Amino acid sequence: SKMQNIGGSINAQQVPLPIYVRPQATFGPTQGRVSIVCGTKPAFDDKTKPVENVSLEVRLPSRVISADPSATHGMATYDDTGHYVKWVIDKFPGDKTPCLTVQVQLVNNAPKDGGKGADEEGGSEKARKMVSLQELVEIHAQFAVQGAGVSGIKVESLQVRNEKYKPSQGVRYHTRAGRVVVRT
Repeated sequence: SKMQNIGGSINAQQVPLPIYVRPQATFGPTQGRVSIVCGTKPAFDDKTKPVENVSLEVRLPSRVISADPSATHGMATYDDTGHYVKWVIDKFPGDKTPCLTVQVQLVNNAPKDGGKGADEEGGSEKARKMVSLQELVEIHAQFAVQGAGVSGIKVESLQVRNEKYKPSQGVRYHTRAGRVVVRT
């Protein structure tokens, strides 16, 4: 996808994100665990323009029965109707990196002995593939950085015509997440 500006185009993949999201997910037949570490990248550790209002929506597999989220910083809640955990970090702490851990209980979808069982060749391999293919976790991230522009676009001049009032001088930059998805 491309972002358009007047001077040309910028590939959206070239725009650096001010945060990093590192997920790890392990799932067994009846339980699993999702761990996510989220922090600011060193280039964006600016104290005058901090990354704020970070919201991560962790979309869990559909076979999740229940989830118990716990975060070292911020607030995490589980929505059992939508099968997702929402983790909100208003401001990043200066001393440690926030971490979210979600313990999940799952519906057992391993094949029964009536089908191709573990005794037959490839049976356990098929069960493992069935579990791993359905265990994708998507993380939708949103954030804001007041007073900073990460796209590299700069305003050199601006003319306001046909207005009776005198506009104030200055430009304010604001960065917010468009659509950022991290997959495990």
